[in-house]
Amino acid sequence: MGILIEKDQDDSVFKDAYEEAQRIIRICDEVRISLDEVKEIGTVQNNNTQDDLNKLTTSKLAAKHKIKTNELLEQLVQKGFLILNDKGKHQLTEQGKNIGGEFKTNSYGGYFLWNSEMNL
Repeated sequence: MGILIEKDQDDSVFKDAYEEAQRIIRICDEVRISLDEVKEIGTVQNNNTQDDLNKLTTSKLAAKHKIKTNELLEQLVQKGFLILNDKGKHQLTEQGKNIGGEFKTNSYGGYFLWNSEMNL
C-alpha cells in the first residue's frame, strides 16, 4: 500500500511527508546504535575473564577491519568457522570454536564473539 504525493501538486504535503520519512530513518539509526552500545556494555559486565575482554562481536570485528558485518559473516562461512543452518541462521562450527569463537545468548537472541586479533 502506498500514497502518491506529487511535489508539483501539493508542495507543503510533500515537504511534510519527506520530513517525517527522514525522522523515521533517523530514529531507526539511533535505536540500532543504542542497541550496539547496550550489547557491548552487557558483554563486558557479564564476562569478567581476561579472555572475554579480548573478544569482539562480529559487527565490532568487521568495523575494526573496515568491512560490513555481512561480508565478514560470508568470510567466516567460507573459512568454515560458521555454517548456515536450514533456517538460514549462522551456527558456530567446531573449527570456529577451536579458533576461540563463542556463541552467547541474550534477550535479543544471540551473537558471536571472536578474538580481537583474529586474522581475516
